[in-house]
Amino acid sequence: MDDVSLKVQKDLVKSEFVTMHGRGDLHLGVLLEKMRREGYELAVTPPQVLMRPDPENPDKMLEPYEEVQIDTDLEYVAGIIDKLTDRKGVLMTFEEQKDGRQLLTLKVPTRGLLGYRNVLINDTKGTAQFKS
Repeated sequence: MDDVSLKVQKDLVKSEFVTMHGRGDLHLGVLLEKMRREGYELAVTPPQVLMRPDPENPDKMLEPYEEVQIDTDLEYVAGIIDKLTDRKGVLMTFEEQKDGRQLLTLKVPTRGLLGYRNVLINDTKGTAQFKS
């Protein structure tokens, strides 16, 4: 395999099972489509976020967070904030730009961003810009 950002582990109990660790849902989606085209038959479970122990308190587990910036029109701001807070996101800054558009900066768990890009495109009719 020539993808250094992909980690594949074979299940020790069930030999036909593997666990793949990638860079996100798009990365794994491309890999699965490539395998399907090469003739592999497979079943896939939903992606799961890898938790890691807190360095200060080993009994506590932490999940990865991402800082997200969304540039959008004012009419879509309330819906975007509502949907991302439902996904455990926290609004950090809200800035009005010179052209009248709004720049939102949010801190969102990685699991909350899985599948959100399509929701954003549909909610804003393709006018928002998403940066993570």
